[in-house]
Amino acid sequence: MTSLESENEILQLMPPKLQRVIRTALANEPLLLEIRLRKNQPVVFCYADGVRFFKNDMLVKNYAFDVCGVTAEELEFIFAKLCHYSVYSFKESLNAGFISLEGGSRVGVCAEAVVKEGIVCSVKNISSLSFRFARQVKTCAGEVVEKMYANALPSTIIIGAPCSGKTTLLREMCRLLSSGSHGRYLKCVLLDERGEIAAMHAGMPRFDVGINTDVLSFFPKREGILNALRVLSPDFMIADEIGSLEECACVLQGLNSGVRFIVSLHAENLEQAKKRAQFKILIESGHFGAAVTLGTGSALGVIKEFVCL
Repeated sequence: MTSLESENEILQLMPPKLQRVIRTALANEPLLLEIRLRKNQPVVFCYADGVRFFKNDMLVKNYAFDVCGVTAEELEFIFAKLCHYSVYSFKESLNAGFISLEGGSRVGVCAEAVVKEGIVCSVKNISSLSFRFARQVKTCAGEVVEKMYANALPSTIIIGAPCSGKTTLLREMCRLLSSGSHGRYLKCVLLDERGEIAAMHAGMPRFDVGINTDVLSFFPKREGILNALRVLSPDFMIADEIGSLEECACVLQGLNSGVRFIVSLHAENLEQAKKRAQFKILIESGHFGAAVTLGTGSALGVIKEFVCL
């Protein structure tokens, strides 16, 4: 999967007007991170240094009443295509707030929750869609993997704010460890819970995740970790976004079985991460030996530090 293919996959969901607008935006400023489409509101293009609007065939930094917007009908058209005209088929992922495209790009879905007995059972009245572009950067993890080898390949936590490049770094670390970096072909299991790291399609990854990697797509972490422990004998498991204490417990179960992990965690920096219960549990287990922090804004995707824990 190339950046161009990812972009085209998103463009195909759009009505003609928005296709033209997005193509123009990509041509003018190609490092687009997200597109936010809100009902009867302006189209918002998100970049590392801020947002842009579209007016008179060009991107502008300041809002004006006549910038390009999204009508309710256009949003409904896009959502219908996104769900392949069968909302029920995407019930579980919609209840979790997103839909993953075949190429790995993720679409956040904002709507009204339908709750029964305290559980979200469906959604209605879509109000906005957030398209996050998936891109592979094969030059982003060499420094981190080099330091991992220098420190006996420790289990590692990647720390970064939302949209800082954590998933991209995870993908590339997996590829390097699996594909013979430093002469070792480590067995990696990729727990691709939202289908955006490997972007599996018809049993094949759309992104390069390495030649010695097994991918478990859309498995919750608990089931994925248990399956990997039973039958795949991994050297490393790679998982994105440890968000709950239950997921921490699942990771600890894998660590106690002798498998090393690379996981990501939402926090702006190491000091903020230390205040999170998930980080404390993982670190106090004694199994994690390193943490990597990522920059934001103008330092988006930049590795700020590699810390031995």
